[in-house]
Amino acid sequence: MNLPFPEPTVFAVRAGGTRTISPERGVGS
Repeated sequence: MNLPFPEPTVFAVRAGGTRTISPERGVGS
């Protein structure tokens, strides 16, 4: 997973899948 996102973002993606960064990137579900 090579994404240009910060560490906390990547962590969220691996944890739930862009759930915490939903309001930031605009990618929910």
